[in-house]
Amino acid sequence: MKGHSWIVEARLGTVLIVDDEALDQKMYKRVIERSGLAANVLTFNYPDEALAYLGEAGRDAVDVLLIDVNMPRMSGYEFLSRAKVELGQQFAELTVAILTTVQDPLEEGRAREMPKVDHVLCKPLTIEDLQLIASTRSAGLG
Repeated sequence: MKGHSWIVEARLGTVLIVDDEALDQKMYKRVIERSGLAANVLTFNYPDEALAYLGEAGRDAVDVLLIDVNMPRMSGYEFLSRAKVELGQQFAELTVAILTTVQDPLEEGRAREMPKVDHVLCKPLTIEDLQLIASTRSAGLG
C-alpha cells in the first residue's frame, strides 16, 4: 500500500547492550529510546561483566542481548559459548543479536553458527534493526 507505514506493536522489554565502545553504547541507547520499543536498556563495557550480571539470582529479566563481536578480555563469540553453558535455559530464552563492523559473508556465517544467534547486524544499529528484532521476537522466531 502506498503511504502505509508498517508499525511494530511488539515491545522488546529489557535490552542489554555489551560493547566496549562508550560512543557506540550511547548511540545504541539513543536509537533504542527513540524507537519506543524497549522498556529498559542496560549497558556493559565488557562481556565478563554482562555474563556475571546475567547469572545473578533475582535480577530483572532481560529479553534482548545486543553484543559486539570484537572486545577486550572476552570476545562476543567467547561470551556466547560461555553463556550457553553457564546460563542454560535463561540464555536460550534471550533474543541475541551480534553487532559487527565487518560486512563479510564468512564473519556472518561464523556468527550464525554460534549458540543462540538470532540476528547478525552491521553497525550502526538502526530503528529498522530493532523493528526486525521486535517482529521476530513477537512471532516467536528469536
